[in-house]
Amino acid sequence: IEIPSSVTSIGDGAFSRCYRLTSIKIPSSVISIGKYVFLGCGALTRIKIPSGFTSIGKSVFSGCHGLTSIEIPSSVTSIGDRAFCGCFRLKNVEIPSGVTSICKEAFYGCSGLTSIEIPSSVTSIGDRAFLDCNRLSSVEIPSSVTSIGSQAFSYCDSLRSIKVASENSVYSSEDGILYDKNKTMLIYVPKGKKGEVKISSSVTSIEKIAFMGCWWVTSVEIPSSVTSIGYEAFSGCSGLTSIKIPSGVTSIEDGVFYECNSLANIEIPSGVTSIGKEAFYECSSLTNIELPRNTTKIGNYAFSNCVYLENINFHSNITSIGDYAFENTAISNLDFTKDDPFVPESILGIGKGAFLCCRN
Repeated sequence: IEIPSSVTSIGDGAFSRCYRLTSIKIPSSVISIGKYVFLGCGALTRIKIPSGFTSIGKSVFSGCHGLTSIEIPSSVTSIGDRAFCGCFRLKNVEIPSGVTSICKEAFYGCSGLTSIEIPSSVTSIGDRAFLDCNRLSSVEIPSSVTSIGSQAFSYCDSLRSIKVASENSVYSSEDGILYDKNKTMLIYVPKGKKGEVKISSSVTSIEKIAFMGCWWVTSVEIPSSVTSIGYEAFSGCSGLTSIKIPSGVTSIEDGVFYECNSLANIEIPSGVTSIGKEAFYECSSLTNIELPRNTTKIGNYAFSNCVYLENINFHSNITSIGDYAFENTAISNLDFTKDDPFVPESILGIGKGAFLCCRN
């Protein structure tokens, strides 16, 4: 298709799902393109955006899986939500130096991208901006970036290092791991990390989904300074065999060790009062769990599908056990009394299916 030179704008969804469109020539007269313009144009292989554009709109090239190259003009200042989502044949993208924001899911699923250079003009990277770009091996965050969204680089299988410019006022990095500036908060560990991970000694909190999907990580050294571990922090770390939780941690959040199916040993600190839902879901290598005295609540599906879990020691003031909490485990005996004056005479609530399919 060749658009005539009299055209100055292309409306929302104008060429959406034109599956057989292979090429289009956009004249320099066009200064604006709406949302979803080339959504799902899977046969489109390359395109040149005229100079004068200031933004790549929402989902403009989403699903253009045949797109191998694109030239973004220097006038562009923002790359919109899902702009290139699913363009998995796109190998190289040069982000112009004037771009200040890379919006959420902008390059989600661009699995062909081998490298990306974030210019020093960028101040924000949106949620899941580069999620599932699994050929990226390293990323450098310039000093200008003050906001990185949730899961911005998650499921990037080959990503082993994130390096932050030393002048950055909000973020820092050490050994390829993303921290806040003062290294009190661990934000993200690249999925391509292998072997042992040692967390900076100044860290007090491990943020939600920080290690999610790091299946090559086998051990993590958590400093004693850590007092909080966010939900799903280690979910999907299938290579993790053992871990020691610091004594300052008071709760095991939802899904923290979800599907850590090599995790065979874990010691729950005495100060832990609650175990969240799906906290140890499908940790199929666990055989023993000892609940400390201060633990009062076990969430839904907390130990569900821990198929080799044989022994649970209730040394605690447990008052509630959630739905399907111990479903499909190998436990053979339940004793809530334990000659211990701190243990209540009865559990106040046992959820539905709490011990469903406990075959022993």
